[in-house]
Amino acid sequence: MSAKLFNLPIKLSLEMIAKLFSATQIQKAQNYLIQGRVLEVTASSNNHDIEAYVEGSAAEPYRQEITLVNVNHKIVMRSHCTCPVRTNCKHVAAAMLALVDKKPVEEQRIHQWLRQLDEQKTVAEFEEEDEEKDRIIYVLSNDPHGIFVEFKRSKLNKKGQYNKGSKLALADIRYSMPWWIDPEDKQIISLLLSSNNHGSKIYIEGEISFLALTKMLTAEVCFWEENRIPLTWAKSVVPEFVWCEIDKKHTQMQMRMPGLDNWEFIATEPPLYVELDYLHLGRIETDLPVKKLSLLQHMPPVPLAQVDTISHKMLQHFSPKTVPVPSEIDFCEITDSLLTRLTFTRELIANNPILQPVIRVDHCYGEITFNASTKPERISLVKKNQVQYQVHRHVEQELAALQSLADIGLVTLEPDATLASSQQPYYVSVGLLPESIFEWSELTDNGLDALTALGMEIHFDDDFDLQITDAQLDVDLVDDDESGWFSLSLSADIDGQSVPLLALVARWLQQNGEPADDDELLLPGPNGGFIKIKAKTIKPLISIIQELFNRHSGDVISIPRNRAHILNDLSASDVRLLNGERVRNLAAKLAEFKGVVPVELPDGLNATLRDYQKQGFDWLCFLKEYQLGGILADDMGLGKTVQALAFLLKAKQDATERRTSLIVCPTSLVGNWLKEANKFAPSLNVVVIHGNKRQPLLDQINQFDVVVTTYPLMLRDEAIYCEYVFEHIILDEAQQIKNAQAKVTQVIKTLRGRFRLCLSGTPLENHLGELKSLMDFCLPGLLGQHTYFNKQFRGPIEKQADVEKSQLLSQRIAPFMLRRTKKEVVSELPEKTVIIQTLELERDQRNLYESIRLVMEKKLRELFAKKGVSSSHIEFLDALLKLRQACCDPRLVKLEQAQQVKDNAKMTWLIQNLPEMIEEGRKILIFSQFTGMLALIEDELKRLTISYSKLTGQTRDRQTQIDAFQEGDNSVFLISLKAGGTGLNLTAADTVIHFDPWWNPAAERQATDRAHRIGQLNPVFVYKLIAQGTVEEKIQEMQQHKQGLADSILSDGTQGPWQGSANDLLALLS
Repeated sequence: MSAKLFNLPIKLSLEMIAKLFSATQIQKAQNYLIQGRVLEVTASSNNHDIEAYVEGSAAEPYRQEITLVNVNHKIVMRSHCTCPVRTNCKHVAAAMLALVDKKPVEEQRIHQWLRQLDEQKTVAEFEEEDEEKDRIIYVLSNDPHGIFVEFKRSKLNKKGQYNKGSKLALADIRYSMPWWIDPEDKQIISLLLSSNNHGSKIYIEGEISFLALTKMLTAEVCFWEENRIPLTWAKSVVPEFVWCEIDKKHTQMQMRMPGLDNWEFIATEPPLYVELDYLHLGRIETDLPVKKLSLLQHMPPVPLAQVDTISHKMLQHFSPKTVPVPSEIDFCEITDSLLTRLTFTRELIANNPILQPVIRVDHCYGEITFNASTKPERISLVKKNQVQYQVHRHVEQELAALQSLADIGLVTLEPDATLASSQQPYYVSVGLLPESIFEWSELTDNGLDALTALGMEIHFDDDFDLQITDAQLDVDLVDDDESGWFSLSLSADIDGQSVPLLALVARWLQQNGEPADDDELLLPGPNGGFIKIKAKTIKPLISIIQELFNRHSGDVISIPRNRAHILNDLSASDVRLLNGERVRNLAAKLAEFKGVVPVELPDGLNATLRDYQKQGFDWLCFLKEYQLGGILADDMGLGKTVQALAFLLKAKQDATERRTSLIVCPTSLVGNWLKEANKFAPSLNVVVIHGNKRQPLLDQINQFDVVVTTYPLMLRDEAIYCEYVFEHIILDEAQQIKNAQAKVTQVIKTLRGRFRLCLSGTPLENHLGELKSLMDFCLPGLLGQHTYFNKQFRGPIEKQADVEKSQLLSQRIAPFMLRRTKKEVVSELPEKTVIIQTLELERDQRNLYESIRLVMEKKLRELFAKKGVSSSHIEFLDALLKLRQACCDPRLVKLEQAQQVKDNAKMTWLIQNLPEMIEEGRKILIFSQFTGMLALIEDELKRLTISYSKLTGQTRDRQTQIDAFQEGDNSVFLISLKAGGTGLNLTAADTVIHFDPWWNPAAERQATDRAHRIGQLNPVFVYKLIAQGTVEEKIQEMQQHKQGLADSILSDGTQGPWQGSANDLLALLS
């Protein structure tokens, strides 16, 4: 049964095709048929399968395959076309139209053309053909959903009235407009269909339906139900709304039309009524929207118990002048002006556990108050004391008030998401505590006038309190070690509780910068309160905190003792100083400081200090007295060592008990310190702790007045030295700690000493960080922390050439750095200053020297015993030569093991000091008896990019080399013994370095006189480099005491036989 129903034959018709395609597709398909584009169509006997070719826009015809199935008398189509649309297209429709009536394609083309021609007939042509013309009439009816229209095909009868007519199927009209419908009706139908494109009925509603109704009434073809008297226009009517009692338990809002009894509402725009007794149509004059009118028409009965609720809701949508409230409700309409009220109160905001100060914003209309909102209602309803108030709110003014609060910096706090918008208090704030306490204090003290000027009323709740307390400040001092620092903490007494403030002040300064004197700091206190501090009270501490406070150190700040004077300023303010008696005494002493005063020189000083040296001595005594430290930065050769020794001797004589001092110097200078101390201050008990056998001395450090050690050994012996508190710590050549990150620097800065001194002719070589590293040792904290120093001084000075910052830095360090150049003290200097620079041979160089000495001593003892002293002259001189070469530079010794030695005391000294001398503007002569040594020095000068002249026996153009030094830019002149002995006048030079000692003092003086002679305007400094504990030192002593023996040893034999015994000669090798 179902199979048969499924396979029923199909008869093609225009009606069937109209159901499968849109009117537009069918129109285009008809045009294709008329144009002959349907080239071929074949169909099966029952029309289930159709195949066709239709000419389209492509070069090749499109092919169509169509399958039709009759399912329970309902046609289902599946189609495929090779055009871009692929399915159910105009080409498929054209192919199916060609099969209607099974006429050939040619006949179909003519048939379709005639059909379209018929559709174009004018009304007049139809009238000529048929006087009784069919036309559409529009019949209005109603159902619970509203007024709808039906289309009927009707004719005028002999009385000139339209008959009842036959109803037209809406679906047929939607798909294919009948040919007999005239253009005017087509327009009306199109308007109605456009506003009601779906559904089985067309309801009259909206603007387009109003336009269609107007055209119907004009054509007199609009009727109410079965009545055939056309509807006509009547006057407009103003509706009335009344509450009607339905029964004892219900009431209902009803709309009435004055003067009309039998009428219906039409929901067009504008709204209309249709009067059914006299068949009139008219406008409803109202301000209410059509949709609200429609809802009022369908309002259900309201139980009396719900009248309050329903009326409250209705008043939000309707004015009581238009739609009244029930008579059971007391109603009051408010149209007062707006008053915005600001109430200062406290609330818990978000997840913050602290009660926060807030400002609640309310909008007041007479007795009625609303929470402010960014989306206010234009009409608000409030029931109060059994009276229903309808408030007409000034929305623009309310929003403007909120905007004015935002404009002066108040921010809106996020509302509580659990509350409805109208129930949420509207809060504004200047910020949350504790961060914004200053802003709140400023607003309540000085900002209320600005709020009042906005026309707002200000109130304060009783519990509004910012809890700000003026407190007594205490500064507690701790000064119980010799690190050069004292500790300071700042606290406030709040109701008997001590509250630490230092970290809070530091954080405030970091966020706000340095305050003015009349500013106030508001800091978080206990229990959510705040502490008020006047900036001028803690002003002496502010710069210290900014420079030195470390957030990791809690509520204590370490301050260098050299800045103890701030305590005097704190004493003058409203701050109580507690404890720290020693540092407070120092502060009092600093307050009485009148300048550096002369100090009597110590007894037993075997030196006559020049005036500038005596001033340096006085300055060192001043630093010690005031528990300070400093850098003695005199030019090289001006006697920094003798000033330091005089100071140490004076300190020993003034002390009541032995206190050990520590001197740290380069390895090559330890012997020089011992020698100078024994020479100038022999009463000082000085020990050099150096070498592999130093442990017994390390165990007896406190038995000596002065301990001399080296920078490298500080790393090895750190644990021992850190156990002691030294009376003085002196760093010679202190630029050794210029790198703050170096391990030796960090170790030395941990040493404890009551007085710290740096000796350096070059405290600043490359950048300001080097100077800071030295200052951090001798005066910790003077230049602040690393970050502060870089930001305040190094960056601006080095990168921006900031003169003001440079002057400020100079002013800060000036009292603690004493520097005199040769030019400044030239009048005090003798014409020639001879400096014996004793240098300690370093490990490998010392081992090489010792191995040569032992071999040569053994060899010569055997030789003297065998041949005698006088016959061993040549061998002895060869032994001396090797030892002298080992002292100068191991590379001069013609031994394989010597070439592996990297240590070189003299070359190290030269490399360290030569750049400093050149920077001071010196012109330097370097003499050596070994041309090989001059060649090695020459290599180092090239590496250091120092311009030089050179004069040896191989130099051909002597004068060019001399002129380049005397008149040119060459700062150094390398001269060999033989080449420079005579005939030179080098008055441009002011410094002479004898790299190796000359055994003939007269010859040495003659070489020195190359510079120091008539015509020399500057004092000449002569440096003699002597390797300590070597043949050089012994020959020097022999020159002083046994000049005849020295001359004999070093002569070429022309002065007669040698003088002295074998023991005298072998003593040189001992």
